[in-house]
Amino acid sequence: MPTQRIRRALIAVYDKTGIANFARALVDEFDFEIISTGGTAKHLKDAGIPVTIVEEVTGFPELLDGRVKTLHPKIHAGILADRDNPEHMRQLAEHGIQPIDMVVVNLYPFEKTVADPACKFEDAIEMIDIGGPCMLRAAAKNHRHVLPVLATEWALDAVLRHLRGQLDEDSVRFRAKLAGRCFLRTRGYDGHVGDYLLLQSLDSPVSPSEQAFALFTCLLLTKISDLRYGENAHQRAAYQRYFEQSTPFDSAFDSSTPTNTSFNNLIDADAARGLCAELARSINPAQRAAGDQRAAGDQRAAGFSPRGQLNAGASPLAPPTIGDPTWLLTWTTYGTWLPGDPRGYVSRTPTESGTHEIFNAPGQPYSTDQPELSEAAKDRMDGEPVLLDARHAAAASDAFMKAAAAHNIRLVAYAIMPNHVHVLCQATQNGPELLRLFKGVSSRRLGQAFSLASSPRWWTKSGSTRHLKPGDDPTAAIDYVCEQLNSLLVRCFDGRRNKGAIRSDSKAARAKARGSIGEIDRALEKNKAARAEARGSLPEARGSLAVVCFIKHTNACGVGVADDPAEAYRRAYLGDPNAAMGGILAVNFPVTADFAAMVMETYDRLGKPLRESGAPHAPGGFFVEVWIAPSFENAAVEIIRGATRAPTGESNAESPGSALSARPKKKWGENVRLLAVGDLSQPPATDELVYRSIAGGMLVQTADTVGLNEDLWEVVTKRRPTDSEMSDLRLAWLIAKHTKSNAISLCKDGMLIGNGAGQMSRIMSCRIATWLARENGHADKLAGSVAASDAFFPFADGPNILIDAGVTAIIQPGGSKRDEDVIHACDERGVAMIFTGTRHFKH
Repeated sequence: MPTQRIRRALIAVYDKTGIANFARALVDEFDFEIISTGGTAKHLKDAGIPVTIVEEVTGFPELLDGRVKTLHPKIHAGILADRDNPEHMRQLAEHGIQPIDMVVVNLYPFEKTVADPACKFEDAIEMIDIGGPCMLRAAAKNHRHVLPVLATEWALDAVLRHLRGQLDEDSVRFRAKLAGRCFLRTRGYDGHVGDYLLLQSLDSPVSPSEQAFALFTCLLLTKISDLRYGENAHQRAAYQRYFEQSTPFDSAFDSSTPTNTSFNNLIDADAARGLCAELARSINPAQRAAGDQRAAGDQRAAGFSPRGQLNAGASPLAPPTIGDPTWLLTWTTYGTWLPGDPRGYVSRTPTESGTHEIFNAPGQPYSTDQPELSEAAKDRMDGEPVLLDARHAAAASDAFMKAAAAHNIRLVAYAIMPNHVHVLCQATQNGPELLRLFKGVSSRRLGQAFSLASSPRWWTKSGSTRHLKPGDDPTAAIDYVCEQLNSLLVRCFDGRRNKGAIRSDSKAARAKARGSIGEIDRALEKNKAARAEARGSLPEARGSLAVVCFIKHTNACGVGVADDPAEAYRRAYLGDPNAAMGGILAVNFPVTADFAAMVMETYDRLGKPLRESGAPHAPGGFFVEVWIAPSFENAAVEIIRGATRAPTGESNAESPGSALSARPKKKWGENVRLLAVGDLSQPPATDELVYRSIAGGMLVQTADTVGLNEDLWEVVTKRRPTDSEMSDLRLAWLIAKHTKSNAISLCKDGMLIGNGAGQMSRIMSCRIATWLARENGHADKLAGSVAASDAFFPFADGPNILIDAGVTAIIQPGGSKRDEDVIHACDERGVAMIFTGTRHFKH
């Protein structure tokens, strides 16, 4: 328990997540007096929590548009007074100042504000927090007497548990931890502000979003654990994560992990998660339904395809589902709707309730006439404004539909006007990523069909991305899009609202549309439950296919994709059973007891039969160092650890569960690190930076997030790949992306059969990939296999080695001076080849 009485808390937060519940607990459980400022005080009062407004404490109103609120002796003396110093306490009493015992603050989101390409200098300046850092630093300095709380989810929960006496940590150490976190946060915050202002001092000032990399970088890392050693036993190592951020590997250091995870384990685990997540994101969700209709023995049909590709003929226009991420995207044509426009525009005005006041929500007013802004924008224009006509709208609409189908985006409705566009859609991608996609594909389509004689581009650089909250009824947003005035073209899942069709605007029709959404949701849930019951207890992978990867020294040595997790696992393991031993295992589905039992019997079921048959590639045993999955059932963990035997019922393993249960537990199961990393199909962070240390500094680059960007792919040979070859080409291309350069990856029937990794010459990678395929018993699979190369072939010698081995389709970036020689070599032998236009070097 804390050793002193805490009576008064000052709460002033920008992000108000969880703050009302926290304050209510302080008042109800501990009889706190809450002091608060402006927006926070209103938020707490609206929640029924008694609040003393800071002006009542200081005797001064807020000054300078809120810039001065808490910068007052009655606040800072109350925070900084040393309770053990009689002179300090006498001075407080003399001036009528009451001590403040807790400070709860989070800061203006300066970093997020300046990351917005539309951020103006004035916006950035107003987002520099002054009072918040001052109070945090004061409370942190005096943490022996004042609890300094940087208001995050972790801190709010920890403080309540501390007050309730539920923490093992003593009060002195806990307060020091809170103080240290406050100083780390203000140090990083000041670094971002300083970097922004230094950017403005350049001869040609640029925004942080345009700069991409900071002039000065302050990386705040928190040590989570020491490691046994580094890459080698004589090297020391530790695991550190970014301050105030969780990572997929936090579970490697919790109490459920029996031994300390090693440096090499984490490097390989990161590679395994990266590849498995890439494949999980790229799977087409519609493929599950198609797979349900296949003949039971048709394993080859269970191919790999990108999201949306299998049902390319189906319209991506579809009713929204309640709960899925929903985005309302808006952008304008070049030069037609400028800031300050009297018709209204999206304001970027910072407020206490958010970085920008949102005026473009249906039913809310816009910011209006500010002619000086319009004139300034006109002065910056490089050409004439762009106005669309019906032909342009039809071309853009075609681009929207194709992009949505290719990227698994549900188009709810969109409207194209002469000077702006609205798109209402649902997708796993975030709003800015969707905005870039739709603007990019439509701009490219328009540029192919029409010319811009006197304008630099079709669209403005920026746009609006409004996220509807999960559970919100999307009807108002649908109405907003479909009822735009002067629309050239409207498309909606409800065809009655399409431009040119008879439109029903009655309340009854809208109610019917809302009802249909609910019916669709209920049908989906019913179908999902039925499929789960039919499949028994084996896991269903998110999306459509199960993905299984084995990684050794950061490279894939086995990858399998299939409708059935057991089949996907068999393909991955048999890809290279010797390399799989002692590697990292990653799957894209929750691990059940049946699947765990099957993996624990890998050597008995799959490895030992190879040895008994005299196969030259037979392994001598099996274990894995790390096992990655979205989650592990408790029963699965017990089986892996050997606490219980396998289930006694039938399973999808080749042997019945009763036979498995009779076998002894495996020693490696006691030591394997089980990492539950959450949903692997989520899109990658678009703003992630990758750091690499070199002598005296760091190299920094953006992450390689380009996957199956098939809009840019080109078949350059006379023969096009078959459907089955395309499926394997996609799989091979993504594996090659995650393989050390020079990389050549061979696939057949949803399975990696040979991976030539990390060679100094590309021709050697070709030789190793084909040799490994033969060495591991896949000589028969080489005929009709496909190959991916992470970079271009400088000569035709590499492709000739692959073709001699039986490869019939190749995918590579292209770009060599001798591309024509390589294409000719393929054409001569009837081999299909795709140029992707994207290189994936990995060093």
